[in-house]
Amino acid sequence: MNKQHAIILSLLILVYLVNGICSINSMSVTADEGSHLSYGIRLLKGHPERIDPEKDNSKMPISVINAIPRAIEQLFTRTEHKSDNGIRDTINGRYISLLFSVLIILLVFTWSRQLYGVHAGLFSAFLFVLCPNNMSNAVLVTTDSYAVFFLLATFYFLWRYCNNGKQKDFILFALALALSQLAKQSLFHLFVLAPLCMVIYMVVMKERIKWSRFFLNLLIVASTSWLIINAGFLFWKMNGGLGEYSFMSSLFQKLQSTLPSGL
Repeated sequence: MNKQHAIILSLLILVYLVNGICSINSMSVTADEGSHLSYGIRLLKGHPERIDPEKDNSKMPISVINAIPRAIEQLFTRTEHKSDNGIRDTINGRYISLLFSVLIILLVFTWSRQLYGVHAGLFSAFLFVLCPNNMSNAVLVTTDSYAVFFLLATFYFLWRYCNNGKQKDFILFALALALSQLAKQSLFHLFVLAPLCMVIYMVVMKERIKWSRFFLNLLIVASTSWLIINAGFLFWKMNGGLGEYSFMSSLFQKLQSTLPSGL
């Protein structure tokens, strides 16, 4: 990428940030932003448990990032209570979501450039910058922008590994997969979709399974996910039995009833 391409990409990101900042200060706080921020603050205080089944059912550790501005303010001003019902803290937390979503632009550009060249990368970044669905989520204190990034990152590193076979890319894939589980509950499906994609790739490319590498990679994914997911929840109830959990999902309830409670 030459200097001209770098300038174009920088201008796209600048337009994206300006548009986002204007939206942050003009949009009212949505219904669930406060719950996401509240969970992030509680996690910062060392309380990862979900205390409200209705409000906490979709809250994830990644929201701790949005609580950073409040934590910094608390560190320097010692303002324990505010009279605005957390509106200012929520708005400040929106800037973190917006800045993080810039990583999605860079990832989209990088992947598209590696596939089809730098002009395709810039065009893909351009389309993403103008995507109204993305912009509406990038300025909110929710988990959606984080989920988009880790979804793309997981498949990006899996794509790289399938193409070059480098163990470094598989480790990055395992890290992205594990971190995605701290971003959004629905990304649990990556544990199904990623292996399925690998199987399809091996069938199409007529590759034979190398069992030694297979078991090594399985160990890497399992240990990385176990460590990162537990660390994200501050090792709360680590290695607890399956019977100790209360699931709201009917699918998970059925799985729980069919598997040993001590698993």
